[in-house]
Amino acid sequence: MPLVVAAFQALEFVGRAEARVHLAEATVYLALAPKSNSALKALEAAGQELRAQRPGRVPSHLQSATFSGERALGIGVGYVYPHDHPGHWAPQRYLPEGLEGGYYRPSDQGHEPGLADEWRRRRGRLPATESSDSEESST
Repeated sequence: MPLVVAAFQALEFVGRAEARVHLAEATVYLALAPKSNSALKALEAAGQELRAQRPGRVPSHLQSATFSGERALGIGVGYVYPHDHPGHWAPQRYLPEGLEGGYYRPSDQGHEPGLADEWRRRRGRLPATESSDSEESST
């Protein structure tokens, strides 16, 4: 997308006649780029689940505790900051109660297979590898 934005900005800055080369380059790049609609399918699956059932409460560790009594009830307690952990990953639940998740179904295109392997490792569905940055947090 940065390439597309840059081509559009070139069009705005120098006009159509001069930007035609930039637009042509962006067009060829996008035409040849690996494509996947996995993210769109995941978004649609999440929307279907939300339409099918009303989600429960947001996990208490993600809720804001605006007064001290809430912390005593466990609200806002137990959040794990991912950036404090190797690979910037911490296993914790983010979805509200009642939602299953698992909407993303990776394709075999572009960088997606490698990203999908890391996604599976983090969820304990693939063994950690020695080359993985998040080996310690792949539970």
